[in-house]
Amino acid sequence: MRVPELPVLTGMEPAQVIALLGEPDLRRPEPPAELWQYRDADCVLDVFLYAESGHYRVLRSETRNRHVLPPLVGSCTAAFDRQARQSRL
Repeated sequence: MRVPELPVLTGMEPAQVIALLGEPDLRRPEPPAELWQYRDADCVLDVFLYAESGHYRVLRSETRNRHVLPPLVGSCTAAFDRQARQSRL
């Protein structure tokens, strides 16, 4: 199960995402996009960056639980939102 995106990320450039959340745990090219993934013990944040006029920007993002059991998706969104708010931006 996936949850709605974190609107704070939408439209950001890669450097802005890194400033907010640090380096991703995984980067996977999927032309014309790139998937960045951030993980903690319980949750995963998928960030989808798409090329726009030669520059990548976040088009959408989703959080999900890392476990097979039905996720507590609200807590995953809150966890990454809290991390973003505590960053230096």
